[in-house]
Amino acid sequence: MVSFTHNDAGTSERDWARSGVSDLPELPLDAGELAGAAFIVLAAHPDDESLGAGGLMARLHGLGEQQVLLGEVDGAVRGWLHAAEVHTVESPPYAEIVGLVVDDGHRGQGLGAALVVAAKEWARARGLGEMRVRSNVVRDRAHRFYQRQGFLETKRQAVFRLSL
Repeated sequence: MVSFTHNDAGTSERDWARSGVSDLPELPLDAGELAGAAFIVLAAHPDDESLGAGGLMARLHGLGEQQVLLGEVDGAVRGWLHAAEVHTVESPPYAEIVGLVVDDGHRGQGLGAALVVAAKEWARARGLGEMRVRSNVVRDRAHRFYQRQGFLETKRQAVFRLSL
């Protein structure tokens, strides 16, 4: 499994955005591994191929404390988890899994669980006492997965969107 934490890179947002895949020396990720992050872009942004893996990572870098974990099987990226440290007025800081995708052909083999374990370790190391995840109410299989990982369902809610 490959891990990389965005804000630990020590580069400015401008330098990060200008850098190419091959010149991110401070990340514990080589060019080939970052190229595998195209899987992330495709899953997270299927309608915006212009974003590219480097562009996505640059955007995440500017958002605060973020981590993207890549899960590899036989040297190929087959899953990813994006976690973020969240600060709000109404609750103490917590970690949130804001995205978790495992390739269809690799589900049920422990990759998603391993990504969640790694995210929990990252959150604990940051001193966070809670991790949250949101999942669409119709995704029963995902709900069972998160419950097996120790998450408890605390509420169901509606999500409202406004185009700007």
